[in-house]
Amino acid sequence: QVDYGSSVADALRRLANARATLRKLGHADFEVLSMQIEALNLRNSGKPQDALRVLHQAVTLATERNLEDKIHSLNTDIGLSHFALNDYEAARKALEPTLGSGSSESRIALGRVNVRLRNFAAAKTQLSEALKGIQSAGELMLMPQLHLALGELAYESGVQDEARVHFMEAAESWTPELANAASVEGRCYLGLLERRPVLIETAIEQSQKLGRAALEVHCRSEPARLVDPR
Repeated sequence: QVDYGSSVADALRRLANARATLRKLGHADFEVLSMQIEALNLRNSGKPQDALRVLHQAVTLATERNLEDKIHSLNTDIGLSHFALNDYEAARKALEPTLGSGSSESRIALGRVNVRLRNFAAAKTQLSEALKGIQSAGELMLMPQLHLALGELAYESGVQDEARVHFMEAAESWTPELANAASVEGRCYLGLLERRPVLIETAIEQSQKLGRAALEVHCRSEPARLVDPR
């Protein structure tokens, strides 16, 4: 519900009640998960600094309870929160230790960070490894994220035709009823590349439905680039 912007307020109320009960029962692993969901909502709402606060609390709890399997996932979320703050060096430092878990999501996130840091060779390596992991594990739900990242790599490398193909692949999973953030962002980039503001406008509307403030801000910046490509 939080990820797709469906009855988020109700979901958060139930999550708060569940977290209190989990704490009483001593189920630290599920309490950590509830904190991750809370942090996801904060990041989606354009409050990545608050998300980091919750995530660091979750890391402390996971460390105290020896929940090693949760640490990599939490560090991935921490990296994504730094990414949302445009603090790419901090995001890199948080994400690199997670690679040992074999997480394709972490590799995609690190690939996007390296694109922002203009380390295109490292980005290509991470995204290639992410593709292998996705194909091996059958994690097809991550393909829109991967195509978005590959599109950004091609776009920032000046290979617009390749970028367009990847953004189209990312955007293909978009539906008005159940859109994911990668597909929405893919539409933003397509609107930029094809000079079609209508794609950007529909992406802005979907960002609002998803409750993704940061994504909405990103999409709103694209029309200006149609006029001034700098």
